[in-house]
Amino acid sequence: MRNSDEPRLADLSCREYVEKLASKEPAPGGGSAAALVGALATALGSMVANFTVGREDFAKSEKEVQSHLERLEEIREELLELVNEDAVAYRRVAKAFKLPRNTAHQKQRRAERLEKALRGATAVPMAVAEHAREVLRIGGRLAHIGNPRLITDAAMAACLGEIALLCARLNVEINLVSIQDVDFVQAQRAQLRRLLRGAEAARRKVYDLALQKL
Repeated sequence: MRNSDEPRLADLSCREYVEKLASKEPAPGGGSAAALVGALATALGSMVANFTVGREDFAKSEKEVQSHLERLEEIREELLELVNEDAVAYRRVAKAFKLPRNTAHQKQRRAERLEKALRGATAVPMAVAEHAREVLRIGGRLAHIGNPRLITDAAMAACLGEIALLCARLNVEINLVSIQDVDFVQAQRAQLRRLLRGAEAARRKVYDLALQKL
């Protein structure tokens, strides 16, 4: 668990976070980084929205853009929490792996604790994936109705959203490999398939649109 005196990962400077990520410490790792990439995607989307709302030229789309802005702000806060939660979840898994297994009772207790910890470690990147898919969708929409001077930023929000989704998927999958509950594993993979469906095409569409508009 995180030491109470230790700053939250999302509160570190960019340099401090990157150096922690590059260190020999196992956490933060890829799941935390995926959440941060998702948060960056929301920030770019918010910037597009902020340069659109309140401008007479975009009055017709202002209500929708304002709605997207509010949602992006919510998602960003959630993703910044997940930057830290992924590291916490990993430490729980690592702690469960270290439990003794010399007796039948110890083995059973370890297996139960590990299963619980792995489920928790799966929930974090799955939440990142769900948020990232929504950011990809919003970025694509903002590319069409937002301030056209920021169309590349909207496209980048969509691109980073897809990257966060793909990276989060890897972190879900690596935890599912060790989970014994077949029904749980199947349900999680079904959810991933739903989130991934159409994501690449959506990102490519907005990316190509941005290039065409330059």
